[in-house]
This record gives sequence, structure tokens and C-alpha cells, in this order.
Amino acid sequence: MKYIQMIVHLCLLLGSTSPINGDTYTNTQETTNNTKNEHSLTAFRKLIHNTCCKPHCQKGPRGNQGHRGKKGATGPTGNTGTMGATGATGNTGPTGATGTGGEACGPLENVFFVAMNGNDITGDGSVCNPFLTIQQGINAASLISLSVLADDSFDDSLYSVPKIYRAPVTTRPVVWVMAGTYTENPILKANVLVRGLGFNNTRVVGNWTIDNTFTPAGDWRSGFADIGLFGNVTADFLAVNSPEGKLYAWNTRFG
Repeated sequence: MKYIQMIVHLCLLLGSTSPINGDTYTNTQETTNNTKNEHSLTAFRKLIHNTCCKPHCQKGPRGNQGHRGKKGATGPTGNTGTMGATGATGNTGPTGATGTGGEACGPLENVFFVAMNGNDITGDGSVCNPFLTIQQGINAASLISLSVLADDSFDDSLYSVPKIYRAPVTTRPVVWVMAGTYTENPILKANVLVRGLGFNNTRVVGNWTIDNTFTPAGDWRSGFADIGLFGNVTADFLAVNSPEGKLYAWNTRFG
């Protein structure tokens, strides 16, 4: 009974702070003088620990989970990523509706276009398929002039341009020369107007002469408008036996 009381008393003294199993409680004097007593003390302490402390050192049941904390603040925006590869080309959309206004590229009556990117072989003188040289335009315009004059049955009321040899020069067949500098020596024919886009925009470098299309009797009128002529213009009506030939110029620069 006394042994048990002593153990209980030791338990109360040691409590949960008793050394765990395997720890060695040593006394300097005992360690030095009596190793046997040291082993006895160690065995006794294990007994005290197993009897008094072990029941109190067991892991208790897990407590309830606490409440979830508040959501933290949003972090800073990250750096922009690299650009991805270009996607594939989409399908071609449907063809739009046909616009109004007629055939914009079709030949205009009594008008022949000349351009730096034209062609004298495949061109027809239309705005979309112009001639390359001024001379080709003059030749085409002259054919209209001569065909009208040769037609005695020509009715002014059925034609958009009055009878050519009686009309002002501005109503005669027109050779419309687009912007650029053209280097050639044109031969001007009767009843043809050569027109540019302004004497600083349309420039012709070369010498001009006339031919015998001015010879038959009639009010032959040819001329220039909105164009720059850099060369000689020789209109020798006597040389071509023209009794009524005339040459006009509007907003034309001679240089």
C-alpha cells in the first residue's frame, strides 16, 4: 500500500513533465560512483512514466474544423503574354451587287483615251483599255471625222454630235491624253481635238505637223486644250492645199 501511495505521490510530482520512455535521468554522483544504481533508477522512472504519464499523453479526438477565412484581395495583374500565331485566312465573302451607271469601261462616243500604260495593239481607246501613243488616238478620231463627212444622208437630229465640219472644235472627236510626259512627233489631222489634264500634268515633248486631211473644202478645225506642248508646232496649210484650215488652242502651254 505504501508502494502504491509512493507511486501516486511521484506521479503528482512528475505530472506530464516526466521524461519519456528511454530518457535517462542521471545524477552526477551516481553516474560517477555507481552505474548499477543508475540502471535501477532508469528502470524505476520508466515504471513511473508508464503508470502515471502514459494515460495522459494519448492523442485526443480531432476537433471540429474552424470557419473558412475571408477571401483575400485580388493580386496584381500579370504581364501580357506573347501574341499568338496569325489565324488562317477566312473564306472569300459573296460577290457584291452590281453597281449602277452602265459600262464604265466601255468606249465613249467620239472620245479616245491615251495613257502611259496603254497599248496601241490591244487597246481600243476606252478609259480602261487606252492607246499608248497620241498618234494612235488621233488616227482613230480622224476615222470618225472622215466617215461622218462622207455620209451625205447624215441626220443631225439622230446623232449626239452635230455634223462635224459645221460644229465648234469642242464638239469634234477628242483624243483625251492622261497625265504624263509623252515623247513623240504627232501628225495632227483635221477635225480632232487633243486634250490633256492640264498643261503641267499632260506634256508632249516633240514636234507637231499637219497632213492633207485638211485639204478638201470645208470648215476644218483642229486644236489643243489643257496640254503642254514642248516643241515646234508647224501648221502649214498652204503646203497641204487647205483653203479653210484652222487651229485653235485653249489653256495650252507652248514651250
